[in-house]
Amino acid sequence: MQFFLHPILLKNILNMEKYNICFTSDENYAQHLGVAIVSILKNSNIEDKFYFWVVDDDISQESKDKIEKLKDIKDFKVEYLKVDKDEFSNFPRRKDGLPVNSYFLIKVPNLLKNVDKILFLDCDIVVKKNISDIFKIDIDDKYILAVEDINGKQFSEERSMKTSCFYFNSGVFVLNCKKWREEGLEQKCFDYVKENGHTFKFQDQEVLNGVLCENAKKIGLEWNFQYIRNYVGGFNKEEFNEVKKDPAIIHYITGEKPWKISNVDKIIIEYWRYLSMTPFFMNNIEKFEERINLMSDCMDEYVNLKTELDSTKIGSDLVRAELDCIKTELESAKSNLATVYKSWEWRLAIKIQKMFKLIFPKNSLRRKLLNKLLNKNN
Repeated sequence: MQFFLHPILLKNILNMEKYNICFTSDENYAQHLGVAIVSILKNSNIEDKFYFWVVDDDISQESKDKIEKLKDIKDFKVEYLKVDKDEFSNFPRRKDGLPVNSYFLIKVPNLLKNVDKILFLDCDIVVKKNISDIFKIDIDDKYILAVEDINGKQFSEERSMKTSCFYFNSGVFVLNCKKWREEGLEQKCFDYVKENGHTFKFQDQEVLNGVLCENAKKIGLEWNFQYIRNYVGGFNKEEFNEVKKDPAIIHYITGEKPWKISNVDKIIIEYWRYLSMTPFFMNNIEKFEERINLMSDCMDEYVNLKTELDSTKIGSDLVRAELDCIKTELESAKSNLATVYKSWEWRLAIKIQKMFKLIFPKNSLRRKLLNKLLNKNN
């Protein structure tokens, strides 16, 4: 009996590409790790094969199980890597409490000895285009492919970097692991921290720039669109705003994270759109409903302000034009939110949650007995 594969299926199998992608996460960022993975899967080709390597800083088994469920969207491999935290006990920390685990990536190339090239991603990102395209950029003889930091020009001057160098952002980069191992760059990173750690403003970003900047290749801003509301840093404003319309990767770089703030512009909404596709969404329903209500309030406020401007003839044409831009962005964001809001899964989830709270009020005897039963069964 002969067996034949359909030509298109056979072509896809033969052209299947394996892409290695690395994250570092603890339990606090497990949800955002899930969002990042979903955004990659949803924007991939059928033949793309993803290997996710997660440097695991005590992620719970419950969160790992939720990550595993994302295979319903598209199959992938995921492995969790452990590093010895004690090796980083003397590494400098940022005042805002950024975990020391941001340094752990220094160990990855030597942990994955059969991987020659890997994409490192922070968890506070959303991918909007096919991630495989970044792997097609020729790394040449360089150590790293990266995007200039939004304040890169300022940081370059502060650190007296060579004019041939640029200060890059470490939230998205492709690393030449083969070169890393051949030239002993792990040890060079440890040495650099020992000698220069007292000057650090940031953490892993300072180390990587200090050790790799002379052999770094700059890639386009679309691969690491660093979002700070109403701020373009050292970038050309026109270029920045053009990329903002359709970036390949959105990177939420400040403390104004989309899961924390009530801002609802279209860049923020992208996070919530992909969050709605993960099992982590159930824990965020109330926050999501708040944003739905805020969205309506924002639109009402726009209408009132525009009406007032038109009736009184106050304000310049520039202000009116800016308001029109705001309206367009609001409508786009509201449309994206509505897609999630109207889905039957969301409606069912919020009904279940409300019913649960009614039957098992917080701190009630029923809730305590239920928790005891669940813990016993686990």
